Amino acid sequence: MSDNMFLLAPSGIGPYLYMVCAFDLQTLSPYNVIIKYADDTTLLVGQHSSVDISQEYDNICSWSISNKLTVSTGKNKRNCFSSAFF
Repeated sequence: MSDNMFLLAPSGIGPYLYMVCAFDLQTLSPYNVIIKYADDTTLLVGQHSSVDISQEYDNICSWSISNKLTVSTGKNKRNCFSSAFF
């Protein structure tokens, strides 16, 4: 399994308000990473994580609902990266 990256962009609020609201958004696993910039969020889930990308995505969706934000599913992207061994 390769590393996964999931992009999330809540809509409807400006970048400053999003940064304030997203302060408490955390991953379930300490080995996964959330990068927040303006009103965009990037989730990085490694191949050896104990929590898979589906669980992390559900966590973000639950956080969004509790903070009255919407996950913009039309803007979501999933990219898989791996090392090629020949």
